[in-house]
Amino acid sequence: MKPFLRNLASRVLTFLLFFNLLSTVKAQTDERTVSKLYFFGAAGGSQYEGINSEIGLQAVVNNKWSATFSYQRFIMAPRNLPADYQPETGMALFFIPYENNIEVNMKLFSLTAGKYFRLVQNIWFSTEAGVSLVKGEKASFQPAVVETDYYLFGFSTTSSN
Repeated sequence: MKPFLRNLASRVLTFLLFFNLLSTVKAQTDERTVSKLYFFGAAGGSQYEGINSEIGLQAVVNNKWSATFSYQRFIMAPRNLPADYQPETGMALFFIPYENNIEVNMKLFSLTAGKYFRLVQNIWFSTEAGVSLVKGEKASFQPAVVETDYYLFGFSTTSSN
């Protein structure tokens, strides 16, 4: 448990120090260091029959530079799925069929910085580079005997192979 708390504390400290550098105050002037601050979210499809979602925070510093912290999550079918794989299937209450497909998750924490280019009043683009911490799963498969179980009230399940 101690390595987990140490790792969490170092991530929180790094995050706080990063955004503290963006919010420094310049003495004797009205100019703000952080000229724009945006919270954003996104969702959509991804490779390998999956979906992704993202939330983040972007700051524009002195109308020249941008800094972004974002979190992305991908849920997708495993890339190493055997060709003869059959998912678990069954019949639920009121004879509603279901299929339990295998999914793998991947999470990304990204910290990027870049150059901010304003095109017109509400349109801009930025070039960014940064680092990401990626945590993912990998599915492994073993052959198994397919079993079918029947229960009361129309429930049934067939295990995957």
